[in-house]
Amino acid sequence: MKIGCECGEIVGHVANASPKTVNRAKCYCRDCQAAAFLGDANKVLDEHGGTQVCQTIPALVSFEQGVEKLQCIRLSKNGLMRWRSSCCNTPIANTLRDQKFAFVGLIHTGITYPTMGEERDKLLGPCVFNVNTQTAINGPIKQVGVKRTIFKVLSGVVKAKLTGSYKQNPFFDSSTGDPIVEPRILSKEERAALYEQLDSI
Repeated sequence: MKIGCECGEIVGHVANASPKTVNRAKCYCRDCQAAAFLGDANKVLDEHGGTQVCQTIPALVSFEQGVEKLQCIRLSKNGLMRWRSSCCNTPIANTLRDQKFAFVGLIHTGITYPTMGEERDKLLGPCVFNVNTQTAINGPIKQVGVKRTIFKVLSGVVKAKLTGSYKQNPFFDSSTGDPIVEPRILSKEERAALYEQLDSI
């Protein structure tokens, strides 16, 4: 599975992508909806305000070029690390702030192949996880796959911690455990402006 930014400056891939290694999910939480307005929300959100992500372990993710063009934004001090391209502002991925929690959610806008539709269904299977559906737009949306997906994610996290493979993470420095770029935490005013845009749709 190929990943990267819209203008082609960032190029990477996910090794061994399949339904066994990747969960296709949609998140309808207010934070993900607001974060979409850091760029072109129409490219990120579906008609119900969902963001499609492909969840996997960071050890399977690597970049061939452009890693220096990654930037990291957090809506708040304790919020997700939201990785975007500095060149064309493409949402790439979400991670947690602790490298030892070996998890990455790759945003669909940063997946360059296979494209949405039958090709992606064939490689990764259907979307199996809908979460935070209570804040879906023009809902209701049924929440599905939560227990199975949480078990799968946590299994990967535990295995990565036991084997030490959590250090293989392109978004973090393997020697220090720090993110490869200093995250920019939005001010209250910046965050409020994003939610204002969200509430206007």
